[in-house]
Amino acid sequence: MAEALREVHDPLAAALDAGPDAPGPAVVTGIVAALLPAESGTPPPWLRDDQPVAFRRVHAALARYGGALLADPVGSGKTWVALAVAHALGLPTVVLAPAVLRGQWEGTAARVGVPVLVHSHERASRGALPCRTPGLVIIDESHRFRAPGSRRYRAVAPWLGSARVLLLSATPVVNRLEDLTHQLLLALPDDALLPAGCASLRVALGGGHAPAALGEVVLCRGAPAGLPALTRHRATLPLAPDDRRLLARLDALRLSRQPGIAALLRGGLLAALASSPRAFRRAVERYRDLLAQAADAVAAGRTLPRRTLRQAAGADTAQLVLWALLPDSDGPAEVAGEDETAVQELLRLARAREAAADPRVIWLRALLSDGIPTVVFTGNTATLAWLRARLADLGPAWLAGDGAGIGAARLPRAAVLARYGPAGTGTLPPLLATDVAAEGLDLQRAARVVHYDLPWTATRLAQRAGRVRRLATAHAAVTVVSLLPPPEVERRQRRLERLLGKQRLPGHAGMEERSGWLYRWRADLAPLARGPRAAGATAVPGTEAGWLVAVGLPGMTPGPAPARLLWIGDDGGVTDAPAETIPRLLDARRGAHRPLTEAERRAFPAAVAPALRPLLAALDGERWRAPGRPREQRRLWRRLVRLAGWCARRRDRRGLAAVERGLAWLAGGLRAGEQQRAGAWLALPGAVLLAELARLPPRPPVPPAPLPRLDGIVRVATFPACAPLPPSCSTSTAP
Repeated sequence: MAEALREVHDPLAAALDAGPDAPGPAVVTGIVAALLPAESGTPPPWLRDDQPVAFRRVHAALARYGGALLADPVGSGKTWVALAVAHALGLPTVVLAPAVLRGQWEGTAARVGVPVLVHSHERASRGALPCRTPGLVIIDESHRFRAPGSRRYRAVAPWLGSARVLLLSATPVVNRLEDLTHQLLLALPDDALLPAGCASLRVALGGGHAPAALGEVVLCRGAPAGLPALTRHRATLPLAPDDRRLLARLDALRLSRQPGIAALLRGGLLAALASSPRAFRRAVERYRDLLAQAADAVAAGRTLPRRTLRQAAGADTAQLVLWALLPDSDGPAEVAGEDETAVQELLRLARAREAAADPRVIWLRALLSDGIPTVVFTGNTATLAWLRARLADLGPAWLAGDGAGIGAARLPRAAVLARYGPAGTGTLPPLLATDVAAEGLDLQRAARVVHYDLPWTATRLAQRAGRVRRLATAHAAVTVVSLLPPPEVERRQRRLERLLGKQRLPGHAGMEERSGWLYRWRADLAPLARGPRAAGATAVPGTEAGWLVAVGLPGMTPGPAPARLLWIGDDGGVTDAPAETIPRLLDARRGAHRPLTEAERRAFPAAVAPALRPLLAALDGERWRAPGRPREQRRLWRRLVRLAGWCARRRDRRGLAAVERGLAWLAGGLRAGEQQRAGAWLALPGAVLLAELARLPPRPPVPPAPLPRLDGIVRVATFPACAPLPPSCSTSTAP
């Protein structure tokens, strides 16, 4: 017996077995089935035929991870899916939504009989939140919670506690991938996806890398059936001669000796010039008033702080947000007092320009002459008033933050919206709207959207179009027309260039409608999971030799472990990027196949073990190394270590137990609210901190890293596709 024992140099390699030979299509089908998002729950009958899959995947993600983001396209019915999930869970539910959508949420919830408490983002910003402890929180338009320094974020994060959180946003990535991080951390601990290979959401997304593991909690379908087709057009008008003169005068303004302030002030004035003559005149008046305030401050021996300008900007901050143009500190802000004379002349010319004909209005009038129901969006309230006056003969409806109406008559906001909603009747005049109507509303009787001026974010562009392009619309297609800034303004402002860059961000995160590689690839593979399955091994021909391995880690999460698809090349390269792995998997499904040779079986453990070893090591070590833990968490850890020594010297067993509980809590990733708590605890006296630590719920023990489960193995070899196959191997190909 002893003579038969052999030395094992690599225990992991010794434990790996390629499994039995199986037909290639059955192996690939088994891999696809292991990759699909988990599904659970019974959907209610009032969902559309295309929505139960989204419901079951959201339900399963909330059960497994405690949080999820539903990022289906604008207008695809996320509200209905969220209410179906709330109905199935049966938990006390709070909906956080923009105030303008409160009635819509309450009406839909009452219609389907789901009890919810609807609370507004705006009240949350003021620190007013429901006292009841929610079991489920639905955050609509969650991209509004992308800034952790905002008041609403700081108020909501700790209030969420341990509630399950469902985020809803078709456009969660606004300016950078970190936008997605901060939203997810409201619902998930930073290391929630560690079993799927992502040790830290902060590190992964902060480095510009969106890991495939996000497909477990970010659920994004393509455009569902019934959503109208979308066509886009652009128009560019040359700058009128009078506007060129205004632009030359604007170029001559100094604005500030501080380059950042000067650039932002100039950008605001350029944006107003590209919007309308009235918007430009208002912006110049604001700059004139700013100069007057600065002069008064100097005369009184004071400086002009940021908070003063914020107050001076008033409620209408959409035109020129002066307070945002100053440094983050509350120190003095310098503006160029020598501009006063030039500004007075510029203001005289702007008033004269406002009285003249405007080529942009002429263009819009011609566009509207075809009678297609149209919503015209502008980000500037002065431009909205300008268009109301210049198009008064068309009797346009209008919708702004301070009111609504049709023609000269003011009407309740709900009455105006009802005409353009699904239950509206009668002919539709053009609707002129600011971005107050760009989120969550149904304007589906319209068939065209006009961007009269461009916003600063691609998110706003998508939200505007989504008001019209909705399910159950009466139109087969929706047209979006963008009136671009004049070339002379664009060269100075580069707004379109920045917008195009931001439009590419969701693609980097796999969330752009034409890019399904990161999240939607799982859903897109679902039809391929039908048919016989086998968790074995097969070999297929290919131009690059390597191994496709579907690997899971059982026991790391509740329910069946999610599989991860790895490509392990014979050259030593390893990747789990779907853009690399999925095409190879699809090729393997279609191509010829054969059993593994004995040489391939012997080579398999040595080839695959080096790729799996870092994954298993990460499961054991990353939560302790904590590469992405924020500064407050690391500082509290060091303080608890010192506190443990103090308790040990005093032989304080209860204190040591409390510290041990705190260290176990800090060892894992934290949600945003927990992170705030960790920062606040840094200032607590030792005795108070120990009392707080003792009240922490015990963290479940970390299971040891298990042996990986192999859900399917495909050897890609460089044998010719026409090579004769063994008689035992099927040569059928999948359709």
